[in-house]
Amino acid sequence: MATIDITISTGSTSLARIRDGFALGQGYQEIINGSSNPETKTQFLERKIKEFIKQSVKAGEVNSAVDTARGTASNDADQITLT
Repeated sequence: MATIDITISTGSTSLARIRDGFALGQGYQEIINGSSNPETKTQFLERKIKEFIKQSVKAGEVNSAVDTARGTASNDADQITLT
């Protein structure tokens, strides 16, 4: 399996702020159905970043496919002869 390692460097006092702010902004819940969330904020952050990357790749590939299909359909339609 190929891997991509991403490191984000920040001051030690900023780490908790970044993690907590990201978790809050992305809807992390400390308590789920009256129990502690088994997913830590750090795990949540990593999961959400992976989901963002996956969705970005998907959107890019879909847009590319749509552009290709549009071009092909347009070229095919241009070949129609009407008299």
